Amino acid sequence: MEKKLKAREFRTGAVEAYLLHLVRDGRAVLNSFLRRFDEMNVVDFTERWVQKTKGRQAYFHSFREDRRIEVAYEELASQPHQTIQAICQWIGIEFIEDMLEYWKYEHHDISGNDGTYSLIRRYQGKEMLDKVRKVHGEYYEKRDLSIKLDLRWKKELSPENLEIFNRIAGEVNQPYEWN
Repeated sequence: MEKKLKAREFRTGAVEAYLLHLVRDGRAVLNSFLRRFDEMNVVDFTERWVQKTKGRQAYFHSFREDRRIEVAYEELASQPHQTIQAICQWIGIEFIEDMLEYWKYEHHDISGNDGTYSLIRRYQGKEMLDKVRKVHGEYYEKRDLSIKLDLRWKKELSPENLEIFNRIAGEVNQPYEWN
């Protein structure tokens, strides 16, 4: 990302860069990875998560203050209308109700969530991704398409793995905790 911002378009001011940092409670991130990679080493994952999170925080704080915003996934999922409206206001574009119905439109994603992609595919009348069914069972087949808060980590994350994560990452995760 930093290299891209050194491109001529940004240096000359032809394009203004905005940084929207979407964050999530690290415990949920851990649980998501454990769901997909059950053989994963929790200590190694947590140490990497701490390192990456600190790097992302440093990059975020190095960005121009009036051109950066941090949005918690949990806030977006709990209050999608208000959150997206606030993001639009920050960017300086008009909020349109249809923005909440993301599944109706073509997207160019640089990364994403296979579960969300499966919801879009379902709307388009396509098959659910096999890897999503394998990892999540019927979770994405039974829910509606709207943005929803996923707190499965509270039930699925074992006390042992939660203790490991909190011991290693508790302080770094504190700003992102969603209780």
